[in-house]
Amino acid sequence: MLSENKKMTNQTDPSDRNYDFLLSAIDDPIFWLVLAVTGFILATAIIIANSFLLFTTYKDPRKSLRSPPSLLIANISASDLLLGLFSVFPVALRDVYLYKGVHMPFVGVFKDTAYTVTNTTLFVSGYSIIALSLACYVGINKPMDYKNLITKRRIKIYIAVVWVISTSTSFLPATNVSEKTYTMIYLHTLASLPVILLTVVYVKMFCALTGRNDRFNVT
Repeated sequence: MLSENKKMTNQTDPSDRNYDFLLSAIDDPIFWLVLAVTGFILATAIIIANSFLLFTTYKDPRKSLRSPPSLLIANISASDLLLGLFSVFPVALRDVYLYKGVHMPFVGVFKDTAYTVTNTTLFVSGYSIIALSLACYVGINKPMDYKNLITKRRIKIYIAVVWVISTSTSFLPATNVSEKTYTMIYLHTLASLPVILLTVVYVKMFCALTGRNDRFNVT
């Protein structure tokens, strides 16, 4: 049966959008089996943990988990849940097909979906972490103004803008944007800019904490 599947694989046109090049790249069923099991375990953990966190936040009777930082944490959890459902789990399912030596049905659609969801959720998670860091900095440096600066309304607007930008960026390849231009946008929005922003925020946070400790020591 496995030999027949391999014959079918060899007959598949590599130029076909639904052709899975990994079938010919790694011919080791045990390798794909281990990846599939690991992927399903990871996907299950991601889905259950983030679903529980979101459910707890939504059902919180005292609404104590509806603070601005909690909204950002819930946003990260929602993006991770989407990643587990539409990227990690399908990848594990694809590894099952690779283990059997056959092509996954509609693998072209799978690739596009996983690619889009992964880029979108990574963008959302990264910029939510940046916002959390900024909120911590404001709480340390300007504690008296924290409630006026970090409000639920502003955080909700920020979350909505981040989702719109991340989704728009992920769909750029479907437009007439060149691959070089998209690669530059992708690298700067998901790598360079977050690293620079987080570095600046953490340095300022460290300086604020150091200055506060110095003032306490003087008094």
